[in-house]
Amino acid sequence: MRNLFGTALGFVVGTITAFMLVFPMIDLFTCDTFYEQGCEPHHNLKLFGSLAASGLGGIFAGWGAADLFNKLVGKFKRP
Repeated sequence: MRNLFGTALGFVVGTITAFMLVFPMIDLFTCDTFYEQGCEPHHNLKLFGSLAASGLGGIFAGWGAADLFNKLVGKFKRP
């Protein structure tokens, strides 16, 4: 049961982290011209890179939260 709750917690934390990282990563990769001028041909790769970076950050955050929760719950396991 603890693995299921830890996995669900990791999924929620990872999803929230990925959504929170999307717009800062777009600003970081494409600068401010993306919002003013729209998408140019070379911005497609930068946009994909920013989405991949935010998704990767979400995966690592979710994995870390699930692992931390499972280790903390495992410490309180009854003998």
